[in-house]
Amino acid sequence: MDLNRYYPHNTTFALDPDLNPVVAINQVTIAASPPPSSNISDSWLGDKPYTLFESSEADLFTIDSSTPFLWLPEAVCTRLEDAFGIVYNEALQLYLLNTTQQQTLANANISFTFDLSDYPGSSNSVSLHLSYNAFDLALSYGFPGLESVFPQMDVTSPSVPYLPVRKAANSTQYTIGRMFLQETYLIVDYQRNNFSVSQAKFALDAIDNQDLLDIAPPNTEAPGTTDQGLTAGAWIGTAIGALVGLLVLTLLVCFFVFRRRALSRVRQDQPPDTTIDRYFTKWFVDNEKPCLVAEMDNGKSEKPTEMGTGDVPELPTDFYKAIELPVSEKYRENFIVIPLGHDPHTPIELPSNDASFRTSKESLEEISLVSLVLSDYSIRGSAHNESCWHESPESTSPIFSPVELEDEMTKPVYF
Repeated sequence: MDLNRYYPHNTTFALDPDLNPVVAINQVTIAASPPPSSNISDSWLGDKPYTLFESSEADLFTIDSSTPFLWLPEAVCTRLEDAFGIVYNEALQLYLLNTTQQQTLANANISFTFDLSDYPGSSNSVSLHLSYNAFDLALSYGFPGLESVFPQMDVTSPSVPYLPVRKAANSTQYTIGRMFLQETYLIVDYQRNNFSVSQAKFALDAIDNQDLLDIAPPNTEAPGTTDQGLTAGAWIGTAIGALVGLLVLTLLVCFFVFRRRALSRVRQDQPPDTTIDRYFTKWFVDNEKPCLVAEMDNGKSEKPTEMGTGDVPELPTDFYKAIELPVSEKYRENFIVIPLGHDPHTPIELPSNDASFRTSKESLEEISLVSLVLSDYSIRGSAHNESCWHESPESTSPIFSPVELEDEMTKPVYF
């Protein structure tokens, strides 16, 4: 909007549901003040000012710039005819004037006063003045239907003066057209859903001297207001927010610092020396201790390694104790025990003079048992039983004689 093009005021009206500017015309009056040189008496309009639109006829009108006409009730148009002495042309639906009528009205210095409000009878109103110049228009060749009224009219013919007023058939046609906006200034604020109509200002430098101002969006400062700074509540809120943020930042820093110290002490096997360290060790480190050390520490700098694939070291000989298998007393004396440390390649001589090794059936069973026991402990004596027997020249029965156990046996049995 251009501040140099209107006279501002504080009266605003609401847009209708279709976002159209709709106002109520409460009253329209006409006044005339002809100059002395016009030789026209100012009493020719009767009572001054002359009421063209009664307050009892107040109704809603839509401001529409798409039409140039002022659509008024028929009763209002009748009063206009009586005041100006004009006739309504039904063919064109306009008030046509001759040259004399046009000059008389133009010299009478006539003005129209419109009392507008948001709804009929409302005190939220504004008064706007329109000169006769806003009504002093002319029709030229090409206007629809003009040739039917003036058959001889062509492009070279002079224009025909008229008043841009039409009779409305009903209230739905009540409209304020462009003729009204020639001397008024319409401001529409669609974001706030309101509009205003002001008296237009005609300055000689209106084109060159412009004072354009944007319509500020809602919830912003009005134009020309100064910044008063933050309110007391805003300052308090800002201070509290800053303190809370600083406190949270400090707690986070302390948390990570003391937690890191507690973890370091645990890795170095050092006890906490302060109450805060003890709390952090208890709250945050104890649950992590099982995963801190993967293997028992041997106190050396060497890292745990896997045993090599070469020779496997033998456990100390005193690690195991001698274990004797349970045997009945009957056969206990027939066991041959090879002492620890005996060379397995050294032959062992079996006793041959003992009666328990004779060729009796019982002796054979005992010898077989000895062979079975030796076989179970990896001495392959049972595989050489036949080599342990030979025919004695003194007896027909075989006797047990000393046999050297060669390299064929595997390992001696240790008890």
